[in-house]
Amino acid sequence: MSAIEWNADDFMRDLGQTINDGLESAAVVFVDEVQERLNRQASNKTAKGGKPSQPGEPPAKDTGTLARSITYSVEDGVMKFGVASGSPANKYALTMEYGSRGPIKPKTAKMLSWVDKFTGQRIFARQVVIQPRPFLRPSLRSGSLPAQAAFQKTIRKLMSEWLD
Repeated sequence: MSAIEWNADDFMRDLGQTINDGLESAAVVFVDEVQERLNRQASNKTAKGGKPSQPGEPPAKDTGTLARSITYSVEDGVMKFGVASGSPANKYALTMEYGSRGPIKPKTAKMLSWVDKFTGQRIFARQVVIQPRPFLRPSLRSGSLPAQAAFQKTIRKLMSEWLD
């Protein structure tokens, strides 16, 4: 008698690993999309010698730290991606993505003060509000189909191995 043997435990182990592998493939697509979006913005608008980004645009590139700080992790079927913890970009990444949560006011002085990178003039202000310059959320939207394709390709490979 011919029989087909199916070992559900082995399949579930392989499936769990394949899901992590697929999520890793998808995460690489998302990270590439974010970095491309940040670097594309830099091609004609850089903070050093160019124009600052407008609200709604990805942040203009200054040093490239933000783009280099985009990372991901995959563990137990959970994918996370964003700005690496410990990166200097953590200081401003969320402010760029979502804008300041209300006005930024001086803590110890009467006025905020900084040197404008474009004019070289010192600026004084009682408060400032930073409008959002999203780079993560638009990348999730535009990278979702390519990321899904990368994930599906990994799952299809497992299924073909188990069904052949």
